[in-house]
Amino acid sequence: MKKSDIAIIGISCRFPGANDIEEFWDVVSKGKNNFTGIPKERQEQFDFSLLRNPRGAFLGNPFHFDNTWFKIGTEEAISMDPQQRIMLELAVEAKESACIKDIKDKNIGVFIGANQRAYAENLTTSLYKRQVTDRVRQLESIRKISRDIKEELFAELEKIDQSIPLNSSSITGNISNMIACRISHEFNLTGPSLTTDTACSSSLIAVHLACESLSGKECNMAFAGGVNLNLTPSIFLMMEAAQVISSSGKCIPFSNNSDGILLGEGAGLVLLKRLEDAIKDGDPIWSVIKGSGMNNDGHSLGIMTPSWKGQLSLLQSVYSRFDYDPGKISMIEAHGTSTPIGDSIEITVLQRFFSNHKNQLSIGSVKSNIGHLLGASGIAGLIKAILSIKKMKFPPSIVGTSVNPKWNLENLDLRFRILLKIGKMDKFVQLG
Repeated sequence: MKKSDIAIIGISCRFPGANDIEEFWDVVSKGKNNFTGIPKERQEQFDFSLLRNPRGAFLGNPFHFDNTWFKIGTEEAISMDPQQRIMLELAVEAKESACIKDIKDKNIGVFIGANQRAYAENLTTSLYKRQVTDRVRQLESIRKISRDIKEELFAELEKIDQSIPLNSSSITGNISNMIACRISHEFNLTGPSLTTDTACSSSLIAVHLACESLSGKECNMAFAGGVNLNLTPSIFLMMEAAQVISSSGKCIPFSNNSDGILLGEGAGLVLLKRLEDAIKDGDPIWSVIKGSGMNNDGHSLGIMTPSWKGQLSLLQSVYSRFDYDPGKISMIEAHGTSTPIGDSIEITVLQRFFSNHKNQLSIGSVKSNIGHLLGASGIAGLIKAILSIKKMKFPPSIVGTSVNPKWNLENLDLRFRILLKIGKMDKFVQLG
């Protein structure tokens, strides 16, 4: 045991097809594909007809929230971004999974990764719609049309006009930092509290910052995770314009047929504690984080294109800093976006870094089950990895008809495998 070891003592999640960790394990262990069309209730609220490929992985009811349990008034709750509501619920569930009765008034940090503000967009768009419909009603030409047509028109305007009025809680309900600070406020937690946006790495950077805060003794425990909801067409349209959405409607990382991402929704949260303190306090220990780090690629082929040099440099620095032997790694939960360039760079980096690896190294990506969760994608992969250790099994990855042959994963020097069915662990494993 090292001073830098961080214990994961509690977990909670909401992912497509899974309202808790056991349901999530069922999804990944059985290789389920939870992609569907746009939910009907969202199509009723927004026009998704401009999407070329309207598919993704969605939460069943992201708006459900028992505000009375948290003693939050109805008006304030309606103004709250559902991402805030979900993370409040997950904080309670993570605490319960850690067998902790009460977290109030404690030096606990909160670190959340998130980069969507779709609910705020919904509120302001509704306000603009109201202004437009009010102007239409006042037009001189409207008074000249027949009564029947006018009634039909006003009925349609009434549908458009179903807006949520702005109030004094709208700002606190929708600015990003409140996703974390709402938890701190609700339970009077006095440790650091922040929401971070580093694009796809947001939730893993949140975990890293939480580990650093614990190691520096800024807090005694820390919630860390991420959340992502794709409530409006905007993110789909922008991703389509960037030409990263799968044209085939499939998300199959590392496949010979990979052609892009599919967007997903969800949230995950872990409760962290210094390992020595967790052992001393008799806490349940789901897994241990041996080390973490972060860097930036700098200049690459494009601002959205990863750099193999940047990724390789980070692996080298983290394993060196924590004096950790890469040969102990048995499984990699990869980013695995299902984009040809992203997957290719990631495999290249792993082949270079683990070039002297003598054991079989399993690679997977949870995106094949629930899509790309953007700011919450990292925490989904981390929770999958934690459950894999707990269950002593390697979940399969969905790769379509075949793994891309150009990577030569079966060479004798580096025995990678991308599992097509669940595999069994015969001993305690360590994940990278």
